[in-house]
Amino acid sequence: MSLSTLQQALQQIDQSLQAIAPALAGHLRSGLTAAHIRAKLASLPLQLPAEVYTLYQWHDGSDLEHPVELLPNYRFLCLDEVLAVYAQTVAIYEGVDCEEGRSRYTPTWFPLFAEDGNYYLVQGVDRGVDPPPTTAPILDFCSEDPETPVVFDSLTAMMQAIAACWQSGAYRVEPLAESQFHTVGDNSCARLWLTYQPERSAQLAALIRGETAQLTPEQRRQSYRDLVATQPELALSILSAELATRSQTDPDHCFDLIHALGQLQTPAATASLLPYLNHAHQGIRAAVVGILVWAVPTPILQAVPNLAAIVPSLLSLFNREPDEE
Repeated sequence: MSLSTLQQALQQIDQSLQAIAPALAGHLRSGLTAAHIRAKLASLPLQLPAEVYTLYQWHDGSDLEHPVELLPNYRFLCLDEVLAVYAQTVAIYEGVDCEEGRSRYTPTWFPLFAEDGNYYLVQGVDRGVDPPPTTAPILDFCSEDPETPVVFDSLTAMMQAIAACWQSGAYRVEPLAESQFHTVGDNSCARLWLTYQPERSAQLAALIRGETAQLTPEQRRQSYRDLVATQPELALSILSAELATRSQTDPDHCFDLIHALGQLQTPAATASLLPYLNHAHQGIRAAVVGILVWAVPTPILQAVPNLAAIVPSLLSLFNREPDEE
């Protein structure tokens, strides 16, 4: 994808913000010159794709006093803050690996959008690589998740997806404190994002066709999440059938299926899990109880026939209040 495509997406975001939330648009900092960006990045042990230069020439992010979320929950960081976050995060995760339950942070990962300790990162390359990249993948880093999946093939694709959400009305702005705003998205966001995620779209299609053997465990889990987000009715059919089969032959696989069914958060999906409370495999029974207690809101639990009567005792096992959602 050319840089002109990225510039067009950024222009579309500007236009949408000016129309929907001009006060929020006004909190985006003025863009930097290419020379200024190069000077700020000169001391880093990595090279960044040209897309990052285009992004920060457009706007230099936002600051803590007037944060701008270009996508829900994730603030667009100014470059000076990015550099500070990068140095701090590299230091925190130095020597920490996935076996300890936290993501290994690679020094060639560069944060752009932040939600506390979670980031959308761009994949840089080591210094000395010639020529430096024009585009690079975007990764989803979660501090509590050992996996750091690629979510977009490029920053261009990510900004196209964000632009599409703003233009369609899938994103909207809600006021918080004085001069602060929060971006929220509706149920169409996942479908719009998949338009710009060809690899994930292909993996979801494979899941729907029943070709899960060609997917890695990480790809399969992501496809379950995408199916739940984009086609919930089909998700219930596919996931419940898969769980019925896997529960007899592959208990370890069942945990992902149970989690995905819980994320549907409907009485029908919840009811589909009830038979597994009596499953012979202790891990499957425990997984179902955990999902019922922690993932499914109490009103949905109470709407499921044959379950409402045991909701108080089920929740009391984990000291969860019955009216807590």
